[in-house]
Amino acid sequence: MAEEFHQGAVADPHNPDRGIRGAKMIHEPGETGETATISCGTTKGPFVAKFHRDWSPNGYDRATALFQKGFFDHSHFFRVVPNFLVQFGISYSENKGLQQFSRTQVADDPVPDPKIPFHKGIMSFAGNGPNSRTSQMFISYGSHPNLGKELWETPFGEVVEGMEHIEELYSYGDMPPWGKGPVQGKIHSGPDYINDNFPLIDKFEECRVIIHKPDDHAPSAKEDENDQGEGNDQKEKEEEEDADTTEEEVEKREEKEDKEEEEAEEEIGRPELHNRREIRDFKNAQDNADDPVELEQRQLIAAEKELSGFEDIMQVSAVVAGIVLMVLGVAALSRRSRTKKHKN
Repeated sequence: MAEEFHQGAVADPHNPDRGIRGAKMIHEPGETGETATISCGTTKGPFVAKFHRDWSPNGYDRATALFQKGFFDHSHFFRVVPNFLVQFGISYSENKGLQQFSRTQVADDPVPDPKIPFHKGIMSFAGNGPNSRTSQMFISYGSHPNLGKELWETPFGEVVEGMEHIEELYSYGDMPPWGKGPVQGKIHSGPDYINDNFPLIDKFEECRVIIHKPDDHAPSAKEDENDQGEGNDQKEKEEEEDADTTEEEVEKREEKEDKEEEEAEEEIGRPELHNRREIRDFKNAQDNADDPVELEQRQLIAAEKELSGFEDIMQVSAVVAGIVLMVLGVAALSRRSRTKKHKN
């Protein structure tokens, strides 16, 4: 049944014939478009989400593919802001191909008509500009008038079970400077940063995916049974095929990743975000026309420049102080020499 999977509903979107980890396709009566059911365990308890391709085709394809590939398994809910949202999407996977795929940007989708309002449990990508969606997502803790105004925030799904567990996720507050939570840039180095400094933060366990097709094809009971039997072998098959990579491809990927890491270090503190208008209003920093992401970036860059300028001043001051001491020393020696000659 591999030919019936949509490109975004496969483990590898570039190879529709590859196996899907723990996923199967079932008939969904009454649905007009493809949907997916995502069942995940967390350290607070399980939850179930339903994704709708009609809402956001590109967003649905990327989100479903990442969950099917196990991208989020054992990753942290690193940003939990009570009464606002919970954010996740930085993976610890050692699969370089998967990490590279997760960093490719996804084109924005048209706003659906009618527009989907944000309420408790709505899921969307985080982003920082047009066509900036990659792997970071958030779950809304409630309705918010400013969420969903940007194209990259078009919802692709919602939590349908276990929202009480999502609301129980531990929070250290927002990220600095607004809270005492983790710095996103440091999470990419691995789980130790959070485990050592934020041990109470909750995380995913494992997720499973079921793809639901519309009424155009209802698989037979035998096909459905075969799908269930094959699902247990899909993860092993996928890992074997991921390992079948040439040394040249690995070297190219590593060079690209090294370059990206260098760029990331230069832009530390500039993470992907949803709209930060709530914080902007609280800070009274900008008017309603400003993009809170750009505001946050400007604030961080200004702080870095201010710190850099302070360090430069300190270095110059140290040099000047050294010169002054040297001059005073020479002057003192000169006075002593003149005094000695005068006495003689």
